[in-house]
Amino acid sequence: MTGYDLPVPFFLPPLLAALVLAVLSFLVSYPLNLGSVRVDVLGLGLLALALVSLRIAFRQAGAGALASGVRGPPWFTPAALAVAALIVFRAVQVFRV
Repeated sequence: MTGYDLPVPFFLPPLLAALVLAVLSFLVSYPLNLGSVRVDVLGLGLLALALVSLRIAFRQAGAGALASGVRGPPWFTPAALAVAALIVFRAVQVFRV
């Protein structure tokens, strides 16, 4: 050990992955015409992966609280809800390409 071993909460990597995927969906796009509707297919794929990652973060935060008896930090729920709101906002924009 180097003495710099900072414990990372087990729910933080999936939460950050969901945030990165949601932000990435704003930066890249692949619009596709499906009949009379124009859809950003790449954005939808990234948002689906972000939702899965957010679900994993919620599950790990809940499982950690049950297993160790220690609740997650108070910032987790507002941060996760903010990421979910960003995902929903972008999902609505995906269909208005």
